[in-house]
Amino acid sequence: MVLGIYGAGALGREILEIAEDINNTSDRWEDFVYLVDNSRERRKDGLEIYSPEAFAKLEEHKEVVIAIGEPFAREKMMKKILGLGISLAYPLIHPSAKVNSACQIGVGTVIGYSTIISFDAQIDNNVYIQPGCGVGHEASIGRNCVISAGVRIAGCVSIGKNTYIGLSVPVRDRISIGQGCIVSMGSVVQRDIPDNMIAMGNPARPMKPNDEHKLF
Repeated sequence: MVLGIYGAGALGREILEIAEDINNTSDRWEDFVYLVDNSRERRKDGLEIYSPEAFAKLEEHKEVVIAIGEPFAREKMMKKILGLGISLAYPLIHPSAKVNSACQIGVGTVIGYSTIISFDAQIDNNVYIQPGCGVGHEASIGRNCVISAGVRIAGCVSIGKNTYIGLSVPVRDRISIGQGCIVSMGSVVQRDIPDNMIAMGNPARPMKPNDEHKLF
């Protein structure tokens, strides 16, 4: 099996390290490559670089994980990969993470080191959860979401698809955060946040619509 890491920036290197740590315990992949659109480079970090189209033509068994930190970009890249007939990777869970066996984790999802996922949590496809996070019991996280390092999500929280939660954000139990939202780093979420809003502060308040669907 070959793992294609779609994105060769800092997040790609971070996911490569997670994959290598997984391989040290399970020998899951025979090789790693980067996937980059319209790249002139042939190698980076010791890995070969392919276009998604060229990767799709390889005869080896293969799967892909998305290595971009913007939820709407993740969605677009996922659709491209699936359209080329390539499967998203079975979840990448760092060996140091603790994930309850009753959880449901979608394909293409990455869970970083020292993260704890409690029982009956549901994490959809193509989610990236960075190191040191906590996800409480019966919480749900929609597809393509990015959960930054140090986030604490309490029990029964619902987070819609394509939402970004910034560094070290705590989310109170039974809160609903809509789809397409951005919650700024350090905010404290104590109230529901509607769809497609940028929220910040303590308590976090919707400040303006997320019309551009872009973080950086």
